[in-house]
Amino acid sequence: MTPLIDALPPRHVRRTADLSRLLVSGVVLVVTVLPAVAAHASARRMQQGLLDAPTALPPGLRDGVVGAVQVVAIVAPVVAFGVLTARRRGDAILRIVPAAALGALLSWSVTQLALTPSRPDLWPRVLVGRGALLHAGWPSEAYLAACAAAVVAAGPWLEARLRRT
Repeated sequence: MTPLIDALPPRHVRRTADLSRLLVSGVVLVVTVLPAVAAHASARRMQQGLLDAPTALPPGLRDGVVGAVQVVAIVAPVVAFGVLTARRRGDAILRIVPAAALGALLSWSVTQLALTPSRPDLWPRVLVGRGALLHAGWPSEAYLAACAAAVVAAGPWLEARLRRT
């Protein structure tokens, strides 16, 4: 009797949907960044309004929301790295880390080089007197972009339900 050996499935399958998502994401980025760069004054007013909005919340709620976001921003990447390490997915880590670095670099370059003139002059002190370990403005846009890029790069290793989410 001859042993039956199944061929291993390909590890990374690229689909047409992946390319379409990349193209749509690029178009959305251009459509959202270009008007902000072109209209510095209106972007500045809009950002100031967004930054003033949290001051209407009660201080305890504000502190709680910001603190929860900061805890998740610290814990989620550490847990993800731990899970990938425990599952011995070095190939995933070698793809996710550069994607996160590229996301942070692109976000930093867009915000620092193109959008700096549109930022409000005075960032409101939303959490004055808050004795926290982290600044109230953290996580920055570059950190959030790095996390988003890492999640996208981790897509092939995520369960289907998490990938859709």
